[in-house]
Amino acid sequence: MNITKPQKSIYDMEKFSSGSIAVICTSFFVKGKQNEENLQAASNELFRINDVLRMRIIENSTGITQYVQDFHEQDFEVLHFEDMTAFINYADAYAKDPIELSGQLCEIKIVILPDRYGLLVKIHHIISDAWTVALLATQFNLILKGEKVTA
Repeated sequence: MNITKPQKSIYDMEKFSSGSIAVICTSFFVKGKQNEENLQAASNELFRINDVLRMRIIENSTGITQYVQDFHEQDFEVLHFEDMTAFINYADAYAKDPIELSGQLCEIKIVILPDRYGLLVKIHHIISDAWTVALLATQFNLILKGEKVTA
């Protein structure tokens, strides 16, 4: 499937700038405790129900196209922090790492603090916007509550 005109603009900006300038990096947390197995399962469910998280961009002789990669379970990195300041320092540095347009366009890390848990999400703007991130936060919470969620 061809990319849209807005996606093409973002793609061109990335190529012109020689780096990842269109990255959304955010986090969301829930107070309390949750085991890592449930957090892994909820993160995988986000990828299963949201095709956009599995979107890939390909540039070849016929142009720039996109496709949805098949779902497969992932083992998400789990980050433990003693306090929010340590997490913020990590997240600030992490947000500056580029996302390659030729690779995975969404990265999720599970974050565990002493009094809360959540996700650190880095997603390329070519497949997402702030609304998408808000939707992911809502879906994540519903999944952890055991509710049926669809995209």
